[in-house]
Amino acid sequence: MSKIVTLSNENITAKISSFGAEIISINAFGKERIWDGNPEFWTGHAPILFPFCGGLLDDEYVYDGKMYSNMPKHGFAKRCEFEVVSEEKTQATFLLEPSEEYSKVYPFDFKFRVSFKLTSDGVQVYYIVENHSNKNMPYNVGCHEAYALDGEFEDFYLKFEGEEGKITCLEITNDALGKGYYDVPLEENGLKLWYPYFNKEAKITEDRLGSGSLIFDDIKCKRVTLNKKGEDEVSIYFNDFKNLVVWTVPGAKFLAIEPWSGLPDLYDADKIIEHKKSIDILPAGETKTFYHSITFIK
Repeated sequence: MSKIVTLSNENITAKISSFGAEIISINAFGKERIWDGNPEFWTGHAPILFPFCGGLLDDEYVYDGKMYSNMPKHGFAKRCEFEVVSEEKTQATFLLEPSEEYSKVYPFDFKFRVSFKLTSDGVQVYYIVENHSNKNMPYNVGCHEAYALDGEFEDFYLKFEGEEGKITCLEITNDALGKGYYDVPLEENGLKLWYPYFNKEAKITEDRLGSGSLIFDDIKCKRVTLNKKGEDEVSIYFNDFKNLVVWTVPGAKFLAIEPWSGLPDLYDADKIIEHKKSIDILPAGETKTFYHSITFIK
């Protein structure tokens, strides 16, 4: 049975489920900041993506000449029960190890730890990947926090630190990555939120429909800030992640801001996992840590 771990200090209370090591609530300065999982739109809150980000073509990949099938979109960690290995008032660590079920689709001996630590104004999150195999381990790590919006969607901007004029997205083709890029305009370094960006049937320009997600590849900006009518609300720092995805469901009052170390498969991928765009490779016996922080503004 899943356990809810509650962390708290004078300003922040965070609740994290052992199922998926998923944040299900953050109350900061008296205000709920995480999407409530309304099933009318999307039941998630902040799933963790491992060992892959996005989808694999036909849900399968080839490693060492063998095909592995039935890999869930975004990997399997979000479907797994983590062990709570430490729990204190303001910090906790969760551990995932290989299971009999998922060893069939991911043949590596790993330890995947996720640690949460409260600060006076936010949450620090560490993702620690250990390769205990005797072979190189392909993998990616991603986070998928969905932030609750307490107003009209169009009242919000997402500010990209250091970016001006426009920012470049990857094209999406049939729910997979295309090979082209396109620009979205910034106003005062910010992207004005607009549901048509996330609606595949909506017309964005004369020759372009919405993409469903905005995917920023190898993004130079490493901090984004959600702003409502000129007032900053939450800032996300993600220096250890190469990519950023922004997503919502049209009509819903949330914005998912998702630092990823990887990307979905290309629409014409050859399925050899070492060829996958933006794949990480962890040598045998080594450890890699990814860090991102969430800062709430009163």
